Amino acid sequence: MKKITYAFIACALVALVASACKSDDNDIVYSSDCYIKSFVLGNIKRALHTTSSTGADSIYYTTLTGSAFKMAIDQLHGTITNVPPIPTGAQLNAILATITAQGAVIYASASDTTTWKSFSAKDSIDFSSPVIFRIVATDGRSYRDYTTTLTVREADADSFSWTRIATLDALSQRTAIKVVNPTTILSADGNGNAYLTRSTDLTAWTDEPCAGLLAQPNISSTGCFGGKYWMSNSDHRLYCSDDASVWSEVEQDDNTAVSLVAASSLALYAVISNREASLLDDESQMASSTDGHTWTPMSIDELMFTEAKTSLAYTQTNGNDRVLLVADVLDNSSTSFYIWSLLEGYEQPWTLFSETKNPYLLPRTQQLSIVCYNGELLAIGNEKTYISYDNGITWKYYSNFVLPAAIYGAATLSAYAADEYIYVAADNQLWRARLNSFGE
Repeated sequence: MKKITYAFIACALVALVASACKSDDNDIVYSSDCYIKSFVLGNIKRALHTTSSTGADSIYYTTLTGSAFKMAIDQLHGTITNVPPIPTGAQLNAILATITAQGAVIYASASDTTTWKSFSAKDSIDFSSPVIFRIVATDGRSYRDYTTTLTVREADADSFSWTRIATLDALSQRTAIKVVNPTTILSADGNGNAYLTRSTDLTAWTDEPCAGLLAQPNISSTGCFGGKYWMSNSDHRLYCSDDASVWSEVEQDDNTAVSLVAASSLALYAVISNREASLLDDESQMASSTDGHTWTPMSIDELMFTEAKTSLAYTQTNGNDRVLLVADVLDNSSTSFYIWSLLEGYEQPWTLFSETKNPYLLPRTQQLSIVCYNGELLAIGNEKTYISYDNGITWKYYSNFVLPAAIYGAATLSAYAADEYIYVAADNQLWRARLNSFGE
């Protein structure tokens, strides 16, 4: 143990313990034991940044539960630090602490050990720089020092880091784009031509016209099923391709008009009718198919659309497969999208989530893609992103996902999620985002 040189502290401690540490025959019992048994942080104030409706930056504050950050005590080297790191934005200059120790506790800033203070669990401490806690034994001579450092994440674990993957000049001439997977992008121009932009390594990209598609291709309808690519067009015909470059029409068994709305690992989904009728009439039906030729009608709550704005097939955290459809409805006065959901593998109808009493519907935007990322649904628009924690029933503005300035407000946008990343193609650029917590 070290010998303390602060006589006034030693005298005060001896006087303090003299009345408490006596044996039955009134002899004072002194000990050289001095160590910290436990160290618990009090609540921590955290500053968060958000964007107002006008685009201005503003700050609001939340409270972190300090006890959630376990303090690791290294008795051998005399250090104390927190595990895991505290989120960025934490205010470290005034935090309470609860210390259980064998001995009396005093503390000082590691940068100024000439000024020591008596520790009290009622007094806040400035942890913005390392703090030394000194445990003084009851013998008034022995002590042990612990250098305490609070670590803060370099980046907010709940925010995203962005990387520009490529600038694809050809896409600047396109009016619609669809990221089919990270290395495959389909697009269309205003003349009814479709194109395939592809890479093998996300560095070198090729761009070529698609062959075999007639009329105006509905790029947003593109989906993958059974190892093939599928797409419908403005003439309500269905096309299939092995490589997304050369397409061929899929003949229907009963002269069916097909407007593809979704594809999952289990089936294709479309709005169908007799080709001689209109997809807008009362004979239109939602249907599924496992080969693209024959369609089986399905029950749906209020079929009020012919084409989906966007769709998503994904597996929930509980293992269930679900398909989500987002569409503009025939009533264009609505300020929100309408959302239908299908739980696959069960004999249930497509369920309409957009009840009028729900105050958290998904707002209508010109550009929209939905991805499943980190167990939640993100509706990514060209200006704002919304998050759903309940599989698409309710949506709230998600301030953590902010598009890079270079693509904010893009005229075309499509997103795709794979593993830890979200890929966003907007105008002529391809970006990749990752939640910072994946990098720790």
